[in-house]
Amino acid sequence: MPYHAQFNRDPAASATSSLIAQLPSGDVRKWLDERALRGWIESIRHAFRSLGLIASDTLAGLAGVYTALETWPLVSNGGLRPVPNEVPMLAMVFCLQPLALVMMDAYKGGRARTHFGRIAAGIGIAAVLGWIQARLFVFVPPLPDKAAFVYSAVLICMYACLARLAIDIVIAVLYRRGVLQRRVLVIGSAQDVQELRARSA
Repeated sequence: MPYHAQFNRDPAASATSSLIAQLPSGDVRKWLDERALRGWIESIRHAFRSLGLIASDTLAGLAGVYTALETWPLVSNGGLRPVPNEVPMLAMVFCLQPLALVMMDAYKGGRARTHFGRIAAGIGIAAVLGWIQARLFVFVPPLPDKAAFVYSAVLICMYACLARLAIDIVIAVLYRRGVLQRRVLVIGSAQDVQELRARSA
């Protein structure tokens, strides 16, 4: 065999052997399965976060409405304002309040979860729309009064903020104990890392 033919064949053989040595030992199709699983886990995590916040806001709304009814003599102007009908305010809590908070991005993670401005704006919008809805569709006296919606909205905002602060404290404690943490690779400065932690918590 000519020497030049042997010389030309050796590089091809070495390249083939190096390629075989670098082949993965596992099934590469599982990589896509792992990626899909991570996506599902993240979606489930977001769903549970939103459901938890909606549940806490609804409980805060119920507490605010019934606290307003029980303490109505404080704002009834000496009995001139009758005790309001609770049905329009409950409709505001169950139907309008979640939509208004979604519109204000109050169900996102991180600082948005406890942002007082977003929570107050969402509950205020729900109160205004609830009062308009009650004036249009409630025909059983006593007709809903603006003071009832304003008073209940203030109480709901207070209860909702306290509930969200409690949830945020619980999540912070769980993170310190290593629960609910996610491992990611971040390339950037220390400030970028802190902003990412605050936004994704």
